[in-house]
Amino acid sequence: MKLVGFYILTKNVDTMVDFYKKVLRAEADGEGCHIVINLPDGKGGFPIWDNGEVTDTVNEKMVLWFSVDNVDEEYEILLNMNVPIIEPPINNPWGGRHMVFCDPDGNRVRFVTYTV
Repeated sequence: MKLVGFYILTKNVDTMVDFYKKVLRAEADGEGCHIVINLPDGKGGFPIWDNGEVTDTVNEKMVLWFSVDNVDEEYEILLNMNVPIIEPPINNPWGGRHMVFCDPDGNRVRFVTYTV
């Protein structure tokens, strides 16, 4: 089995696209209600989409997880952007340092730097 990818459903496509472009320092392709965020490493991306059926824009059951070079530097950048922080950077027993924040729809996002 292979993970194909994920997409974010939202009523706030423009806001979400602007947020992820800034936070991930990414580019975007598409128009209207279906925009794809292209990750900076060139190895993939994910759509942000209003399929016309979204009723609840807060998802607390899934976390988007991204590896970053330095979680502490990203934390400072996010603070300066006034992004809501759920967990500031902490060390984990499994060898990573992570932080958790929310996107404009309330979805949780985790940035991790692997230290091992």
